[in-house]
Amino acid sequence: MHLMDDDHLLTMGYDADDQGDFAWFQGLQLQVIDVADLAHPEVLDKEVIGTRGSTSDAATDHLAFTYFKARDLLAVPMTICEGGSGGDYGDIMTFSGLLVYRVTVDGGFTLLGGVPHEEPETPQTWSGKCNNWWTDSASKVKRSVFMEDWVFSIALDRINVAHLDDLAHPTASIPLTGK
Repeated sequence: MHLMDDDHLLTMGYDADDQGDFAWFQGLQLQVIDVADLAHPEVLDKEVIGTRGSTSDAATDHLAFTYFKARDLLAVPMTICEGGSGGDYGDIMTFSGLLVYRVTVDGGFTLLGGVPHEEPETPQTWSGKCNNWWTDSASKVKRSVFMEDWVFSIALDRINVAHLDDLAHPTASIPLTGK
């Protein structure tokens, strides 16, 4: 949870498919919640990302979630899996990198794009990256930083730098080595 202003929270967690006495976790869920009346909080906007098996370090590590209030920007590391539902995991990883949103109380979530760190899978390149259990969140991207109109997407093996106008095509990709 992150405070947007005195009356609104920005939250992240898992979407769920309620089964009565348990629930299947599904994709990741972002919400803007009005808490002006604490006895009656109200969800103003909700964004569900991916299906079962999708994961983000931000689901279990608050430092992976970057909210730049001055520019209404949110960066979330994501591994997105598609095709899952109920108890079935998604079978294809369609994105692994950093998603960037514009988020406001009045407008909700607007996806600006994503900074890729891996090529999406195809049925021919399937590698089983979509079996993430909700308590073991692990996206390739670990952190991010906004600097004016630029976003730095930080993984263990590289830093990708992209302009907000062209997130899909990083301007620089800096490999990191243990040497």
